[in-house]
Amino acid sequence: MFIDAESMKSFHTVSEKKSEGGRTFYEISFDDLSSELEGRLMSIDIKNNGLTDNLYSIMDLLEKNAATYDDYNQLTQDFIEVLINAGIKCRAVQAEIILNRIIRNADDLYSRPAFDKFEKPKFKILKLKEALHSTKAPTVGLSYQELKRQVLGDAIYDEKDGSSYLDPLYADKISTKRLREIAMKIREEHNENGKG
Repeated sequence: MFIDAESMKSFHTVSEKKSEGGRTFYEISFDDLSSELEGRLMSIDIKNNGLTDNLYSIMDLLEKNAATYDDYNQLTQDFIEVLINAGIKCRAVQAEIILNRIIRNADDLYSRPAFDKFEKPKFKILKLKEALHSTKAPTVGLSYQELKRQVLGDAIYDEKDGSSYLDPLYADKISTKRLREIAMKIREEHNENGKG
């Protein structure tokens, strides 16, 4: 909290003649305070140095800047540095797993480049949003954003035929066979232990 520059202009220097040292101080009239400054004398400058700055730097890298990189090694290094500066303790492998999903085959954006060959494959680094939309599984894209654009586009009907971990969320029937097996095992263990 501080007295702002506009309020400082309204203060006047006053010297007290009655005291021994001739004390000097600043004063402001109530008229100036109520009319010119509209009752405002001090300002509070709030800056959030917490999570949001770090989150924005991570999102800027993944959403805006990732596609500008030609070298995935440099992207990985910069991403790890952002995580370190943010105080996020993770291993380099965890950062690479996140970045792994945004590196795609330059000829087929739905697939990953084949790095298992001696020759370095052609690849393209996508923005996070592009990578989520460029998956074979339609449920991944539909769970993210721009639902109307995806449903009205041809890709969801012609090209996207893969599966993902989100498929059960869109299923109208889900098998509970495995859950029933686990429940039966638990009942048998309780009966054997005399707790049933």
